[in-house]
Amino acid sequence: MSRTSAAAALLLVAAAGCARQAAPVVPTGDIVPAVVANYPELVELSLFLIGDAGSPSDDEPVFAALKSQVFATKGKSIIVFLGDNIYLRGLPDTNGIGRKEAERRIDEQIEVATATRTETYFIPGNHDWAYMGPTGWDAIRRQAAYIAHKGAPFALMVPRGGCPGPEYVDPSPHLRLVMLDTQWWVHDYARPHDSTSACATYTPSMVVNALNRQLLSAGDRHVVVVGHHPLASGGTHGGNLGWEGHLFPLRAINRKLWIPLPLVGSYYTLNRQQGSSDQDIAGPRNERMRRAFELVFALRKPLVYAAGH
Repeated sequence: MSRTSAAAALLLVAAAGCARQAAPVVPTGDIVPAVVANYPELVELSLFLIGDAGSPSDDEPVFAALKSQVFATKGKSIIVFLGDNIYLRGLPDTNGIGRKEAERRIDEQIEVATATRTETYFIPGNHDWAYMGPTGWDAIRRQAAYIAHKGAPFALMVPRGGCPGPEYVDPSPHLRLVMLDTQWWVHDYARPHDSTSACATYTPSMVVNALNRQLLSAGDRHVVVVGHHPLASGGTHGGNLGWEGHLFPLRAINRKLWIPLPLVGSYYTLNRQQGSSDQDIAGPRNERMRRAFELVFALRKPLVYAAGH
């Protein structure tokens, strides 16, 4: 396949599976027809990207639509879940509160991989790290072990072990998929950060150097880089909380709390815009991470950087 044809095939998937406009509502039992390429015989690989899938309903219609799309594609497919795979606090320990419901939520996603027999990767998000909590590293390792057990041989959490990555796969001669754990950069508590860890990279400079090598060594392949935190945001993590943020700030904690607190809301909104949370674009550690990635991407620009959050 020519480089132009490969680009067309990949761009088809970027348009169909990673559109940035608001996601359509898919009523139960009314699955959206699969998007079919104009020249399906030229599609070498289809890459499906889905973010923040960690609070699905029973028999989630979005997952039914995803399976329909995968079954309709020609050639090889890969699915990537872009983090926040289990709301609200990742996977508790075996006897922990909410373990059963957490298993149901991740099982719904794993079933997409096993039912379609498709190579599937789960990227860690901040909620998977016990909602950025002190037990986050344990939670992420529990989730990885659970996915590896229930999803074998199709599903894995990558990067592994709470490591920052990057890890990559070359699923075709025309594509390299590079995976990062961006929560590692902004996590307040225990994480692998020195040579005693099993991670190949454990400092920001090591991550950046490895990312640079993986981009440069891709050769003529198109490179798709995936993580959980975006490089830019027009939403709440970009400081755009809208009038609701000023008037109903408690909805950031619980979407049902329509309690008007206008002065508190304005203070909360301005505080976030000024970088009070590293989960936001303006957060100091988030900014350092983004600047580091952008410097690498300036040397060898990937075809796509995709994120959830």
